[in-house]
Amino acid sequence: KAPVKQFLGGDIKETEANARLASPVLQLKDKAVPFLIMHGDADNVVPPGQSKEFAEALKKHNADVDYKVVKGGEHMFLTPDTMKDVVDFFDAKLKGPIEKLKDAVTGTK
Repeated sequence: KAPVKQFLGGDIKETEANARLASPVLQLKDKAVPFLIMHGDADNVVPPGQSKEFAEALKKHNADVDYKVVKGGEHMFLTPDTMKDVVDFFDAKLKGPIEKLKDAVTGTK
């Protein structure tokens, strides 16, 4: 059974109410926390357009959004570059020192 069917309890058309409740786009409110959205352009599980739609919806709700497309990235990706993006995002948004985490990602001391 497809993951979406398992999650919703059936086809989207059969479980429209569940699909609406599960849609992050339909649950947005103003004053959202900052978001980092990264999506691989080679994702064959979730269409990349879905994350772009979510980022645009967040912006309409005045959210602080960093949207990045990972070239060649599939559904799961974990590289030094993407980890650096995550560390930089947290460093900028949390306004605090995270040198130990940066060192762990870059392998420096």
